[in-house]
Amino acid sequence: MGKVTATPPHLCNILRLSENARDLWQFNLTGANENLAAENQSLASTPLPAALVAKTWRSLWQRKLNVAWLPADQVYLRVVQLPACDPNELQSMVELQLEKLSPIPVAQVVWSLEVVPTATRPAAPPPTPETGSDTAPATPPSMQTVIVVIVARNLVEAFLGQLENQGYQADRIEFPALHQLLTLPVEADSIWIYPKIVEGKNTFLAAWWTRGVLQYIALLTLPSDPRWSACLTDHLSQMAWSGEAEGWLGSKLECHLVADPETAAVWEPVLNEWLGEAPRVMPPLPARDLASLSARRLMKRESRVNLMPGEYTARYRQQYTDRLWMRGLGAVVVLYLIGVLVYLGALEVLKYQYNRVQKHVKALTPDYQKVLQLRAKVQVYQLRQDLKYTALDCWRVVSELLPEELTLESLSFQRGKLVVSGMVPADQVTKVNEFNQAMIGATSEGRRVFSKVGSPNSQTGAGGQTYSWNFSCDLPVTEIE
Repeated sequence: MGKVTATPPHLCNILRLSENARDLWQFNLTGANENLAAENQSLASTPLPAALVAKTWRSLWQRKLNVAWLPADQVYLRVVQLPACDPNELQSMVELQLEKLSPIPVAQVVWSLEVVPTATRPAAPPPTPETGSDTAPATPPSMQTVIVVIVARNLVEAFLGQLENQGYQADRIEFPALHQLLTLPVEADSIWIYPKIVEGKNTFLAAWWTRGVLQYIALLTLPSDPRWSACLTDHLSQMAWSGEAEGWLGSKLECHLVADPETAAVWEPVLNEWLGEAPRVMPPLPARDLASLSARRLMKRESRVNLMPGEYTARYRQQYTDRLWMRGLGAVVVLYLIGVLVYLGALEVLKYQYNRVQKHVKALTPDYQKVLQLRAKVQVYQLRQDLKYTALDCWRVVSELLPEELTLESLSFQRGKLVVSGMVPADQVTKVNEFNQAMIGATSEGRRVFSKVGSPNSQTGAGGQTYSWNFSCDLPVTEIE
């Protein structure tokens, strides 16, 4: 038996199947009331809209609940009076009596239960010797009424297979007639009859109430031929005899017929003849309103009936998890392939740009080589011109700055350097240093003549009366842009 999930759903889909058609309603359960978000009516042979029923990543934080309505002719209903207990222990109490309640072996059924809410009106006062009472006492306050819903497992599995073929994985399987049964007010000892024609089968649901307590419920199928009225009265009489034997049926009984006008016109004479008075006719809820009622009771956690086998729930959950993993993995692979394609595309663009630049460079290479040659020639001419004027500047500077005590013997250019050498008396050696310092600060037209002047070297000459001296000066070289 399924349990009500603690986390409330965000969306609720309710699917009703018929022989050739189906109805799908989607309700938004985020507000105070259920709101119809979408409605789909289609043939059973067409696929369901995946946008409504499929579960995606969004269902992780906005839970979607898929509910399916089981056909009415496949259900057994039983009423059980149990002591009031903790809701978590109720299932175990019913399970102890299941073998007695189930018409087929327990291993071959799927079952669930629904707790009947307390009646809205107070119970009738206990009988007194003066007034007396011919009505059986209602269920004591310490008892609770439970409806047990039993379905053959093979029918549920066949129904789930039919849903799977249409792309619908149900989270809950419900019996919709219980929603209307448990929400209609019960005012007196009465029998409520809900006739319905399902796929050509004439079925009806009968619920017997005594002083606000549900005592008996049955879902029966009548023959389609004219004998159906006799079978109906036989079934009702057997239920009444059973109630009298068990002590819950009183002498006064009201009959309520919940049917559309066309069906009520056929059933009303039969019930009038059986009961001796005309039944009270009430219109049934339209399918859309019944679906809204089902969604409302789910939102308020009033409904417990869920005929979904546990192994199917686990399998659907595993399939959903695997589907999310595979979609996530597929998304990663697609993103990786997109990244690879973007990378290859960018690589091709860069390769195209590179090849275009290479072609352009190749086309400019001859002109570039000519420019380099011309630049080298200009540089050579410039150097020659600079050296020519530099040599004159060097000669002028040396002639102007050379002290009288020094004798200049040679002045030569060696690889961008000016080498000056000569002789000096031994007692005038300091003049060499003065000459060297003067050469460092020598200028011509506002710029220094030498970029660097080396320290002087001196060596004693023959007889020790003279010294030979020399030093080098680096010449600035003009670069050609």
